[in-house]
Amino acid sequence: MNEKELFQSVNFESPFQSDNRNKANNDDELTIIGSSTVIEGKQDSKIICGGNIEIMGQVKGLVDVAGSAEIYGTIDGLVNAEQLTVEEGSKINGDINCRTTLSINGADIVGNIKAKNAYINASIKGNIEATNDLKIANSSVIEGNIATGSISIESGAVLAGNLLVKK
Repeated sequence: MNEKELFQSVNFESPFQSDNRNKANNDDELTIIGSSTVIEGKQDSKIICGGNIEIMGQVKGLVDVAGSAEIYGTIDGLVNAEQLTVEEGSKINGDINCRTTLSINGADIVGNIKAKNAYINASIKGNIEATNDLKIANSSVIEGNIATGSISIESGAVLAGNLLVKK
């Protein structure tokens, strides 16, 4: 069966001098991808957002956010964000790069995670690197290596991998 392409990424140069999608303080801009929305394209598809984003639907491809991202749906691809919250029932199949604070609550992640600070209450299959602080909740299951500056692990959490605490 031949699938029709629903979304195709294009390179876009903004004609506006003041347009700076790398500026993370754009709290006025919010992009919402609804729960019935599926964004799928070629292998190099991507969503680039200069402000903040909420994803409730499905995205296949790179998600690159200058501000904060809240995930309630499914992402198959790399996620880059200043601040990231992944909520219960969400799934990410791909790596996560968070420049500040990452919070994962009841989600399933298959991929490596990098963040400055992270709170994990989830199922993770992949390595975790939290440069400052990592908190792991009691219902977490982590299959992968952990490297962090500081860690707290609640009783009941399951870790299968190596742990390195760097000073």
